[in-house]
Amino acid sequence: MEYFKKLVAKSISNSAPFNSDKILELLEYPDKTNRGDISLPCFTLSKKLNPGNVAINLRKKITLPKQIERCEVMGPYLNFFIKKEELTKRVSRDIRSKTSKYGSTNLGKSKKIVIEH
Repeated sequence: MEYFKKLVAKSISNSAPFNSDKILELLEYPDKTNRGDISLPCFTLSKKLNPGNVAINLRKKITLPKQIERCEVMGPYLNFFIKKEELTKRVSRDIRSKTSKYGSTNLGKSKKIVIEH
């Protein structure tokens, strides 16, 4: 999914005066599927404008990459929907390239866990 976040960040930075790295930091994964696959909260993008208006203005300016099906404004959020066939291709490629390592992580490695009862 990081691949798609980078595409969205680049698309936004090409369309508006925002740094791609800053946008990448702000992008998040929505908690509900009807809110898209990637979401941009617009709260911190402008100190003077209403975040909802920032989202609307950004949506008008953005040229979506071909991998993104659509972008919708929902309040102060821009929600991006990835084309399912593009997502399937990317995940399949990742699985083939990582083989038995796919899905594994080093998160928590060498850390202690305390379980109390």
